[in-house]
Amino acid sequence: MPLRVPFQSVLDSRREHAAVLVAAPLPPPPRRPLLHEKRHPWPETPALPCRFHRRCVHPRSHRGTILHNIERNFSANARDLDAVSRCLGEFQQLIDSEPPHWQRSYQPLHDWYSARLAAVQGRKDDALALYARTVDAVWWLGGPNQHPMLNEALLYAVGMGDLRAAAAYWDKTFMLGLNSWPKRELDEQERRRLAFAFEQRFAPQKAHDRIPPPLEVIERDGLFELGRQALKHPNSKVKHAEGRTRRTPLMDAVLEGTLADVKQMLAAGGDPNDYIEESGEGPLTFAMRRACDRGDTLIMDHLLLRKDLLPETLNRRASTSRETPLKIAIEMADATTVERLLLLGADVEVACDYVPSALCYAMLLLHGSIHRDDSTQEQAWLSGRTRADAHDAKDGAALDVELAARRQQMAAMRDASPRHRAAYETIMDCYIRPAEPRRRVVRALLRRSANPNRRYKVEPHHIAEWTPTLFAAQLGDLGIFQAMLEHGGDPEQMLMQTTELERQDALWVAIGYGRHAIVDFLVKSAHGSPRP
Repeated sequence: MPLRVPFQSVLDSRREHAAVLVAAPLPPPPRRPLLHEKRHPWPETPALPCRFHRRCVHPRSHRGTILHNIERNFSANARDLDAVSRCLGEFQQLIDSEPPHWQRSYQPLHDWYSARLAAVQGRKDDALALYARTVDAVWWLGGPNQHPMLNEALLYAVGMGDLRAAAAYWDKTFMLGLNSWPKRELDEQERRRLAFAFEQRFAPQKAHDRIPPPLEVIERDGLFELGRQALKHPNSKVKHAEGRTRRTPLMDAVLEGTLADVKQMLAAGGDPNDYIEESGEGPLTFAMRRACDRGDTLIMDHLLLRKDLLPETLNRRASTSRETPLKIAIEMADATTVERLLLLGADVEVACDYVPSALCYAMLLLHGSIHRDDSTQEQAWLSGRTRADAHDAKDGAALDVELAARRQQMAAMRDASPRHRAAYETIMDCYIRPAEPRRRVVRALLRRSANPNRRYKVEPHHIAEWTPTLFAAQLGDLGIFQAMLEHGGDPEQMLMQTTELERQDALWVAIGYGRHAIVDFLVKSAHGSPRP
């Protein structure tokens, strides 16, 4: 399969942030998510240094009993931090009684639990120092325990806004293979993704980077109405959900109001190019998500008819999903909107999510519409070979190595009953659009100079380099393949350098995937027969 993107499961089809509108006032929502009231994310299985296995350290031993009590008091519904502190003091006394070579094995574990205790108690500086000491101590001798220690240190540094420590830990996750290469930059959106995992791990603490709550409840006495202050200050950034999200009155009108409300806000001076710095979201992205999720395109169409939209607005990536307006339009299978965005200045070669270009992304979605029974994308997602997203982080899976276990649990939930499976199929029917609208999107991109010979690899370590033209040969849609050739697609480009007796070109791909219409077309073209 020549492209791979995150496969969305039933629970992951939601957006990064959900808001619930209510017509009448409600009691104040709980300050902590219900999930965190039930349990804490630390299991009751202690992680012991590798050298512990050479000694008699198990639940029957004194040391094992102390470690078990520490984990139990951290994991219990009602955490007993005083008991944790007493156990750590007793554990330190036992460590001090050991020879130096054993102290080097035990001390990082004590420091790790001490860092966690300091973090839970709100002693930021102590926690950061202890996590740093723990990671340094286990770097050469921690073995498998490096993973949980480094992961926890990374999440806490991100949550507290210590960018220097977070960057150092982030680099180490790639050195240890906990994250897949090539190395990704720890930019603001990556930190926001990790912040979701921080808040899941260290609830009820809130991350330094502003991220939306699991659910935002918006109280209304009736239908959405424009207030006097909103019309006076249409571009002021107003805090919502206890300051965890921000929107301007114009953005609120786009999300909740009517087209008339939006027109009124624009006439009052609302700026369609404004955006929220931390998330990259603006009126256009909100309008396009409304069109994609609810099928209401009126506001989106109105904004796209304006001539004052800047190229920065049209190409800005929003949220941890890094969605551009063009990416959303491709997902909607709306060829008219795609062409309008490109005409206004959207970059046709900009990456869509982690797919190298808009044409590659459109081809991938077309493949999903034509070959719905192909499980390649789903298997790649379930095995953790696709990039982590905010939904993974909300469930505690922040690093690539943790993805498979979390996603396979979701797949088991999906398959647990016919009702769950039916819900999943209904959602998939909503997001997998019919093939013909997706064909029109591909043709629109080609008309606007999308490169049909753009080289890319499915995975960085692969040798084979695909192009949209080669992908079209694998897809098997003759009309799309011909459209690629009409716009400069080269069927003789090869996946990789091979011997003189073998050419891995479009014909080779079509034969390998059994796409007989493509094979027949290429053979006839090679012999000078007229094209159908």
